[in-house]
Amino acid sequence: MYHPFSDLIDTPESFIVKLDAPGFTREDFDISVTENTLDLFAERKEEKQKEQRKYIQHERRYGSISRSMMLPAKIKPEEVSATYKKGVLTITMPKKVPEAKKTKVPVKST
Repeated sequence: MYHPFSDLIDTPESFIVKLDAPGFTREDFDISVTENTLDLFAERKEEKQKEQRKYIQHERRYGSISRSMMLPAKIKPEEVSATYKKGVLTITMPKKVPEAKKTKVPVKST
């Protein structure tokens, strides 16, 4: 298992994760979120060859990737979206805006 390189970007409306994951398909990813965490897992299996081969150079990575991130603020898990294009997984997580609670303040006489 290895940890791919990623960026966590903060915008006014959302957090965006961009993760380098070349060679995967969108079906390979298992992504789950809570209000303040992101967990990602994917597995890429080595292609099975029918003929016998001997690698002269073998640098491509196979196996599992995993990332877990604590987010700096709460998000809306039900609105999270993910896209995979040109080897980059992009996860967009809209921020949860805290509700402003109004409290009545009684005025006392002195």
